[in-house]
Amino acid sequence: MEKVLQLIQENARRTGNGSGISTIRLQRATGLTYKELYPLLLELIETGKIIAREGINHNLLFLL
Repeated sequence: MEKVLQLIQENARRTGNGSGISTIRLQRATGLTYKELYPLLLELIETGKIIAREGINHNLLFLL
């Protein structure tokens, strides 16, 4: 989970948190399947560390 949060934080720093990171990008960077990644993302959302927003083509994850 720390690797996932670190990638979201790096994306937030790089974009000024103005552009979220997609689950597809996270999957490619971590090597996890969506089935493995989804519970980690839910935990991060429930603990208030990230938020998911609907983008034009898919959901994007932002740092809170």
